[in-house]
Amino acid sequence: MGHDTERKAKYLDTLLLNHLDCQYSQVKTLVKSVVKTVKERSVRVESLIIFRTSYDKRGVNVVVNNVWVLVDGQANERLYMRPLFEFVLGMFKEIFGDEIMFAEPCVVFNDPAAPFPMLVTHSNPIMIRTTASDLKYWSRFIYEVAHELTHYAIRQQKKDKKTILRWFEETICEALSMYILRLAHSRWDKCPLYRCNPAYAQALRGYYVDIYNRTSGSVLRRCSSYADLRYIEDTCQDDREGRSIDRNYLFDTFISMPNDIKTVIYYTQYIQLNGLQVDFDTWKVDNKNSERFIAKLSSIQPAISVR
Repeated sequence: MGHDTERKAKYLDTLLLNHLDCQYSQVKTLVKSVVKTVKERSVRVESLIIFRTSYDKRGVNVVVNNVWVLVDGQANERLYMRPLFEFVLGMFKEIFGDEIMFAEPCVVFNDPAAPFPMLVTHSNPIMIRTTASDLKYWSRFIYEVAHELTHYAIRQQKKDKKTILRWFEETICEALSMYILRLAHSRWDKCPLYRCNPAYAQALRGYYVDIYNRTSGSVLRRCSSYADLRYIEDTCQDDREGRSIDRNYLFDTFISMPNDIKTVIYYTQYIQLNGLQVDFDTWKVDNKNSERFIAKLSSIQPAISVR
């Protein structure tokens, strides 16, 4: 870690922990852990942004509400991360509500050297890591952060935070990332960056259309045994194209039934004892108002006959 970065981290540590007003006492522990995480990961720090009450001291921007922390270090991150993240978070709030999207403190940072985007759950606070090579590629940042925000939203309804049915949850996250890109395209004029590039809406559309058009045969539709499904579960993060047709089906479902999307966050409550399937029948009984939507979700699950 460079001396300049270390000095900035120490300055932030002192500033945030000693100069925040008493009304911010509840975020001190969070801020301290964020600074520690930043130091450990050698992330360059120019500012920490914690939504939403503004506090400005000697050029460091700190916005507080105990939940979302953005760490922006590179020049384009300082220019673009906050407006893009606020734009995307606003759409997630519409879908899932404030109670879900402000349920748990989370740090958001970009690391171009990381192998893949990730919701990092083994840290405190949890973190969303994106991997855009440069935040001037707005479409990629939106796509990646939307995927991880979907994991975040689903996490808030998990009785056991470690519970996951990967083949299903990853397909949900991929489809919803595309849906958010489509929504961002239609609402681009509401994003603060619209003033920088009003025509960028077409790039957003091109990004999700390109993903939609890249498909291969469905491994889920070919699945005929629990052994097959276990293999899909274990390899689903490496073989995303194998679920591309099913992803597109869910994407189309989200477009046609947007008011029901929020239902997806409850799926872990219906994972069957085999740990590989969802009990959609019980889920439908418990959620009569979203019965048709849940039935559509169920259609991507392989029909495996018990012999």
